[in-house]
Amino acid sequence: MHQDNQRFDFNANNSVFEQIEQNVKDMGITVRSGIHNAHEEKIQMQEKFYDLQRQMRERIAELTLENDRVNRLLEQRNNECSTLDRRLAETENSLKRSEQDKTNSQFSNLDLERTTKDLEKALVAERQQHMIDVEKERILKEDSEHKWEAECSVRDRDIQNLKQKIIEVEKLGRQKVEEKEKEMIRQLKVRDEEKDRQLALLQSEHDHILRMKENDYNQQREALEDRWNRNQRQIKDESDRKIAALEKELKELKQRADQREYELIQEHLGLQETVDNELEKTRNIVVQHQNDKLSSTTGKGGISTNANVNSGINSHNVSQLPSPSRYTSTFISQTPQQLSSNSQSVPQRQQLDYISSPARLHLYSSYSSPGASSPSAIHTSSTSLVHKQIKG
Repeated sequence: MHQDNQRFDFNANNSVFEQIEQNVKDMGITVRSGIHNAHEEKIQMQEKFYDLQRQMRERIAELTLENDRVNRLLEQRNNECSTLDRRLAETENSLKRSEQDKTNSQFSNLDLERTTKDLEKALVAERQQHMIDVEKERILKEDSEHKWEAECSVRDRDIQNLKQKIIEVEKLGRQKVEEKEKEMIRQLKVRDEEKDRQLALLQSEHDHILRMKENDYNQQREALEDRWNRNQRQIKDESDRKIAALEKELKELKQRADQREYELIQEHLGLQETVDNELEKTRNIVVQHQNDKLSSTTGKGGISTNANVNSGINSHNVSQLPSPSRYTSTFISQTPQQLSSNSQSVPQRQQLDYISSPARLHLYSSYSSPGASSPSAIHTSSTSLVHKQIKG
């Protein structure tokens, strides 16, 4: 009879513990599902953040290509300016050469005129000498044939006439030479004036073209500089806007994570309170059952003895039951703002452990599994499981 009652008591205790274990397992499944959902949300937010980073990098690459194109245009304009400067230098050199040629031509014309005068003088002198020789021959012939003395005066007169003619011819030759010199000087002056006028026209046209090119270059350079400044401002504004959006999104993610952690902690505290209540009820049921069993076996005469035995049995059996204090969590009920400030004051690795700390509720489901007989082993297994879930 005593063995049958003991077997019945063990069966009742097993059924109660099985019910408690099933409740704890259900609670652990609920907590794990919540942790998994929070992890999925975190992964989605990270993917969105990486997508925004990729878009920003693509935009920066496009602006960099535009900047390279602007630099190439600036280099091309600089090359054009160098070409214009080289052409200007060539034009100045040609002007200098033209002036030098003009000076040389003036000197050569003067030499030609001087040579022409000398030749004309030599020709006039040769003609005079020839005429004198001819006249002498004629006079000698006349002297040898006819009256040399009678005709001396005539010959002298003819000689004087010839001298006068020679003087007139020399005078006429000098006049012609002077007129020719004046005509040549006039032609040279006209030619020099025409060259000066053409050079002035070329210089003015060259200056006009150079001014137009310079104005065009300045306008294009100002336009390119304005475009460069606009691109730089656009890059800066877009970068600041992206950074502000990312910071805002990161802040929202942190607030949501803190809020989610706060909710899980509150849920954990509620589950812990439920588990403690269930364990307390179980302890009371076991104590009541032991008291009833002792009362039924000893009878009414041994109340004091049964009380001593009952107290001994109760203390022995109750010490074997799991105490609610063994499952008391070290978490402190905090607000999401306090949790956020705490998470900012610890390193990044500790923040991961801190954020994933609600997953330690898995120890209730792990306690019911075989091999987990101590709270330290339960804590170790639950912590390793949480770390695997976060890394996965």
